[in-house]
Amino acid sequence: MPGISILWLCGVPPDGAGASEAKDWTNSDGTWDFTRKPKVEGHVAWQSEFNVALDGKGNRIITGNALPSTPTGTFPINPGSVAYRYDRNPSHIEAHDVRYILPAVPQIAVRPGCVPYGPSGILLTGNAIYHGASTLGSDAAAYEMLDTCGGQSDGTFTYHTHFITPCLLNLLDSATSGHSSLMGYMLDGFGIYGPRGENGNILTSKDLDQCHGHTHPVLWDGQVLNIYHYHWTYDFPYNIGCYKGTRITTTDLEETEFQITASSLKQNFPNPFNGITQISFTVCAPGFVTLKVFDHLGRMVKTLVNEKLSTGSYDITLDASDLEEGIYMYCLRQGTSVKTLKMCRIK
Repeated sequence: MPGISILWLCGVPPDGAGASEAKDWTNSDGTWDFTRKPKVEGHVAWQSEFNVALDGKGNRIITGNALPSTPTGTFPINPGSVAYRYDRNPSHIEAHDVRYILPAVPQIAVRPGCVPYGPSGILLTGNAIYHGASTLGSDAAAYEMLDTCGGQSDGTFTYHTHFITPCLLNLLDSATSGHSSLMGYMLDGFGIYGPRGENGNILTSKDLDQCHGHTHPVLWDGQVLNIYHYHWTYDFPYNIGCYKGTRITTTDLEETEFQITASSLKQNFPNPFNGITQISFTVCAPGFVTLKVFDHLGRMVKTLVNEKLSTGSYDITLDASDLEEGIYMYCLRQGTSVKTLKMCRIK
């Protein structure tokens, strides 16, 4: 249930993964220090696409490609880096089509809503905001390796932000006094602002309600409006504790729309294999499907499927005669659902 300084999750995945070591930057009082924590190295620039428009019918239309306008670290994490010692995140970053239709002036719901995994909102930099928990249920910002802008990638290859850093504040909330600027939108339509409140003081979770926000006049679409809004803070849960409004459910977000069950992607056969192997999978609903192969560093080495498929079962032959010996991952993606399995190439 919702509460102050609590993240009300809709559930934790049974097969969650993530880093589990944080003692080297954890203080004696249980807090942690971002300045002492290793960062994912690298400075990768992306061609971000992001647009926000009001349609004149009460809607805010957000479109883009989910790539950030800020530089990111290098993902997958470099095996030779300090960050890799703590978090062997194998995920890279890909573009994704984004189209959110949010209420232009959202309303507080009758009761708050729990927060599922996946995007909780979107920053004005164009990339996703994720809530504060890892898929293990732990504090993602404290445990998982982030880049200097507070972001990382995941199994859906989505770059997302867990934690505010000077990198983001310098771009979106550079003032040092007064109320913070708008930094993005959560998926119930309410805005999320930086860490400063009405008097310019830095807020903590205890200054906010159970959903990590409050109501007072703020600048909203060019005018001052008395409206609920969320805030980023430097303490858990960082950005959202629960949904104060009604979270949108669209083709992009509906968890059941492109649900891939555990049996949808089967273990390749034979495995281990020498040159040729077969991968079988089932499509549970018509849609665009990709099946890609990645090496142990997360680099894509083959695209086996990249097209719209009908419901049904499929058998794909992988010719890996040009690949080196080693462990590879093959990833089936449809909509927001991803299933990944490992296979072993031998000679």
